Amino acid sequence: MYCAVVPDTFSRRVVGWSIDASPTAALTTNALAMAMAIGNRSPGRAAPSSTPITACSSGPGHSPSA
Repeated sequence: MYCAVVPDTFSRRVVGWSIDASPTAALTTNALAMAMAIGNRSPGRAAPSSTPITACSSGPGHSPSA
């Protein structure tokens, strides 16, 4: 299971995320699309200026695999 997270640089809040079974480009672009949609809700607010963070897990108690 893979998760891409887009944090807001200034507030450190998560503004976009996506979960998928494989690490595809769609995983990242979906997280960025969510962040952009959330960023457009507040007038005058800039879009998130951070790179998505992608993490993986094999399940509870397992360390991420490379």
